[in-house]
Amino acid sequence: MQHPVGKPATGSFASLPGLAAISGMPYLGSRPDGSWVEFKNNYINTSLCCPARASFLTGEYNNHNGVTNNKQGFVLDDTLTVNNWLHGAGYKTGLIGKYLNLYPFGRTQLIGGVAKPYVPPNWDRWLAFQSDENAPGDNRYYNYTLIDQDHNVVSRSCPDAPPLARDDPNNCYSTDVLATAAVDFVNTSSSGPFFLYFAPSGPHNSALQSCTVANGEACPPSPVPASRHIPETPPPTLPESPNFNEGGNPDGSRNTDSYDKPQWLDSLPPLAGPPLCGVRVFGGGSRAQLYLDALRRRTDLPVTTGPIEATAIGNALAQALALGVFESPEHARATLADREEDAR
Repeated sequence: MQHPVGKPATGSFASLPGLAAISGMPYLGSRPDGSWVEFKNNYINTSLCCPARASFLTGEYNNHNGVTNNKQGFVLDDTLTVNNWLHGAGYKTGLIGKYLNLYPFGRTQLIGGVAKPYVPPNWDRWLAFQSDENAPGDNRYYNYTLIDQDHNVVSRSCPDAPPLARDDPNNCYSTDVLATAAVDFVNTSSSGPFFLYFAPSGPHNSALQSCTVANGEACPPSPVPASRHIPETPPPTLPESPNFNEGGNPDGSRNTDSYDKPQWLDSLPPLAGPPLCGVRVFGGGSRAQLYLDALRRRTDLPVTTGPIEATAIGNALAQALALGVFESPEHARATLADREEDAR
């Protein structure tokens, strides 16, 4: 997450070595007011990779643009994206990095009578990852394929290079390659209005986690850093605030710590540690048989359901039932029925 522009890190993150002095986007932060815009209230309605990108490009909810999961990028109408409108208004447009998951979706275009990978319309500069989430190895940082605006396929493969080595003689690291292309685009477009969509692989995890620090320990599952940034020692863990995993003891007994949680919550065991004996689904999802079957298969635990109320009142009743306010779901429903006129 990007902390405020031009301001040093604060709070618990400021205690991490070397992080307190880092400013967010220092160049932009140094520019005078009015020379750039920061969108502070930007929200993604579906916080998933491909749907989020589709919403950014179209300005539409995912139920409108049709991309609701990571395998539906092919559904997007790429004639109705922001680059088309800006290109029509005289902007030079560029996309460098990741477009949509599974691009180019198996599509080709005939270029000079030869079938070549598909490139969406109205991008003056295009350098996008050929995405194959089922491909073996690291297809994001050191071994990957790019497609350019001329439909050429550019492959980078460094099987014996970083991240195990601490240099990159073949200049393979994808973020560096993309950053160079992005800077070139800006330098050659700055005489007029331009739009650049820059999307390197980070912060995606590597498909092949082979990073090691100097003492031979493996890096934790994470994006693969540039070889010059591989630490000499394992990176620090994030600090835990006092309320981390706060609650009952692993055996279910009451925690003697003094804090503001209600007793019923205090008696619950922490989520991390003790084994789960089952899963209970409340609300409308308790009627979705396919979901329940999938949940049972994935967890290998008994799945029970109910109550099915999913309204605000129903959720309040379910919580009251858990607190012992009502003797049973039937008691809660009867109480609500007695007060139906008041609720109206």
